[in-house]
Amino acid sequence: MLFNGKTMVIFALILMLFMAVGVAEEERTDASGQWEYVLENCSAVITGYAGETGDHAWWTPIEIWIPSELDGYTVTGIGDEAFASYAFAKHPITGVTIPDSVTSIGDGAFYSCQSLTDVTIPEGVTCINDRIFSGCKRLTSVTLPKSVTSIGAEAFMGCESLPDIAIPEGVTSIGVSAFYWCSSLSDVVIPEGVTSVGNWAFAFSGITNVTLPPSVTSIGLNAFAYSEEISDDDDEDAIYGNENLLLAVQEGSYAEQYAKDNSITYVFTE
Repeated sequence: MLFNGKTMVIFALILMLFMAVGVAEEERTDASGQWEYVLENCSAVITGYAGETGDHAWWTPIEIWIPSELDGYTVTGIGDEAFASYAFAKHPITGVTIPDSVTSIGDGAFYSCQSLTDVTIPEGVTCINDRIFSGCKRLTSVTLPKSVTSIGAEAFMGCESLPDIAIPEGVTSIGVSAFYWCSSLSDVVIPEGVTSVGNWAFAFSGITNVTLPPSVTSIGLNAFAYSEEISDDDDEDAIYGNENLLLAVQEGSYAEQYAKDNSITYVFTE
C-alpha cells in the first residue's frame, strides 16, 4: 500500500491521539508511603491518603496536612473524590490543611466527610467544584479565597452546621443546589458580579435575609425555597415560597422583579 504525504500526516496525528488517550497515568504512592497521587503536567495531584495512624482504630478521627511537594513534584491539585471514602471506610477527617501550591480541587473531593469541621481554601483556586463538600454535616467554617469565580452544583449541599459563608467578590455564578439544606445559614450577601443563581441554590437552607446585587440577571427555580408551596402544580416545576425571607434588592433591578413575581418580601438597598 502506498502512502502519500497527506495520508502519512493524518496517520501520525491519529497515532499521537491514540497514545495520548490510551496511556493513563498510573497512581503512585510517595516515598513516605502516606500519599497516593498521579502526575499531571509534571505536577502531583493527590488522589488519597495511604498513611498509617499507629494503633488507633480505623474510626478514630484524624487531621491531615497536605504537603506542597511529593517526590520532588509540586502538589497542585486534589483529585475527584480523593477523600470521599473517609466518611465511612477510613479514618474520619476532622480538619485539613491545604498548601498554597494547590490551585484545583476536584469534584466531590471531600464528599460526605461527616467529621470535617473547618477548612481554608488557598488563594489560586478558582472553582469550587461540584459536590466538593456535599454532605459534610459538621462543617462549621469555610474560608474561600478571592480567586474563586464559581461555586458548583451541590458544592455545600447538606452542610447543615455551616452558619455563615463569605462569598468572594470574584464569583460570577452559584450552581444548582449549591447550598441546598444548609439549615444553619441565616444571612447571605451575594456580591456584585454574580450573574446567575441556580435552581434550588439556597433551598431549605433556613436563610432569612439575602442581598442580591443588580448584576444578577438569572435566578433559577426555587432558588430560595423553604417549605410553603405557592403553586398548584404537583410536579418538579412546582414553586415553593419562603414566608420568612427578606430580599435586599436595587430598585429597578432583575432581583426586584423576581421578588415581585415570586411574592417575596423585599426592601431596596441604598
